[in-house]
Amino acid sequence: MSLLGSGSTSSAFLRQLYRQPPRVAHCFSHSSRAALNARGERLVLGIETSCDDSCVSLVRAPLDYGASLAQGKALPEGGEAHVVASVVLRQDHGATGGIEPLQAAHEHAARLPSALLQALEQARYTGDLSSGASQVPSEIDAIAVTQGPGMSGCLSSGLAMAKTLSALWKRPLLYVHHMAAHALTPFLTSPSLRFPYLSLLLSGGHSQLVLVLGLDDYEILADATDGAIGNAFDKVARNLDAIDEWGTKPPGLQLEELAAQGIAHEHWAQVQRARRGLPLDPSVPTPKQVAAQRLRERKTEGREEMLQQRETGVKEDETGQEKNEPKEKGAMEGPKEQEDVELPPPIPPLMRGLPIPFRGVPAFSFGGLKEAACAEIRNAQAQGHYDVRWRCRMAREFQKAAFAQLCDKLHMALEPETVRSRTVPPFARREPETNKSAPRVRISDRRLDLGMPRENIKHLVVAGGVASNRSLRYVLRDALDSMKRKDVHLCFPPIQFCTDNAAMIAHAGLLQWSQRTTDMRRFPRAKWSLADLRVQEHEAAQAEAKAQEAQMEQRVEGRAARALRNLDLGPGLAGAM
Repeated sequence: MSLLGSGSTSSAFLRQLYRQPPRVAHCFSHSSRAALNARGERLVLGIETSCDDSCVSLVRAPLDYGASLAQGKALPEGGEAHVVASVVLRQDHGATGGIEPLQAAHEHAARLPSALLQALEQARYTGDLSSGASQVPSEIDAIAVTQGPGMSGCLSSGLAMAKTLSALWKRPLLYVHHMAAHALTPFLTSPSLRFPYLSLLLSGGHSQLVLVLGLDDYEILADATDGAIGNAFDKVARNLDAIDEWGTKPPGLQLEELAAQGIAHEHWAQVQRARRGLPLDPSVPTPKQVAAQRLRERKTEGREEMLQQRETGVKEDETGQEKNEPKEKGAMEGPKEQEDVELPPPIPPLMRGLPIPFRGVPAFSFGGLKEAACAEIRNAQAQGHYDVRWRCRMAREFQKAAFAQLCDKLHMALEPETVRSRTVPPFARREPETNKSAPRVRISDRRLDLGMPRENIKHLVVAGGVASNRSLRYVLRDALDSMKRKDVHLCFPPIQFCTDNAAMIAHAGLLQWSQRTTDMRRFPRAKWSLADLRVQEHEAAQAEAKAQEAQMEQRVEGRAARALRNLDLGPGLAGAM
């Protein structure tokens, strides 16, 4: 018999669950075999369906894992969380040119059972489950599921499976915020990470700079106003025809590879122009700038790899990145250095250039950048110079403009700076030497209020699908070094944990273990701000305090009643009563 039963039975069971009144969350005993196993660890099943990836994972951690991180304690040896199994089944939307919400929800319903069976079998092979998918896994302590934000139909598919498993297996539920799970993912690979830290959450639906103060304490410093960076990357990639015909790579990765494709050839051509005394292409870095950039990249790779090996003992190539790559992946080979080789003509410049909006403003705007890039593409197609070299240049210029906006907000958060802006009309006073009016000077402070000294921030976490872009780490490292913040450590999760996955959901569930519940009447939250988590925590604390107060009053009243019953009132009073 299947773990989920037949489709009609499962649907009827869920309808019956939704008709039931909401149940009050209660505390669960630690009598399960997983909670009291030989390692003294908990095992949580995670389900993630916020977008178009059907993900199921199993993560285990010690009993005091969440409490240790919340209190800022150093984790003992062997006290880290471990991913037991992780399955991600991706959907192909090449035919529709984008994600169709209804079709994505249907695909989740078809793929989730297979993903669950694969994850359970992986855990059986590692020895964390005794029976795998053949029987009810008694080792699992709880089920964590994404409640939002995301697409409502997709979220409903994951919630339906989680609630069904919770009822069948008699395990509590942990409702997880998708972006909070992204922000907490680096704890899986960087045990030295401590609160507070800054987090750049960059995905297809979010672009946020967040100050993470605790497990449920987030302060949004900058948010997107008209579209996320991941959505802009996907749209520009499709307009540049940077799409994998097999549908195995996301559009953002295709855009990154297109941006790197012509680097070697153009750098070679620039060097040859310098050697022959020809005018240099102003849109291509000079040979000295190229050499300096490559030196910075090598230093960045060496520094981050050294810190990662020191913390986790995992080399870079074990996280999905190739180690010591001789050149960018997909880079074109430049022709041999022969003086008689004809150099390609310079690439035509962009029509208007790409904007970097909201400079010095605590907000992101990628909608205008996306439309400007699409307008440049249409103009190049009309002018007849829409070739491979121009497409590579356009991809790099788009990445440069998008990342410049991120660096601007990073400067506002970590570098105290004031900007002087000249305004009119000028002062009536005249300068004695030039006989010109002195300009009016206004001092505007661009600094973001962190509520603490900026020197307390020692880590910058970059999470979300866009964090898998390899060029982004070089740009952010240069930005930190330029503001003399070399003490800030960049934390990029491994590639498989940058994009949507269920391991981060199960991990977040382990960190919020005290919030487990059996309430089946929690529905998808397509819009859900990180700032609401602090309000929810405050409301939950108030509700718990009121419940404890009411329980104490009942105990006092019960003691008073028992005292009156046991009191010897004497024959006269007893007869009167």
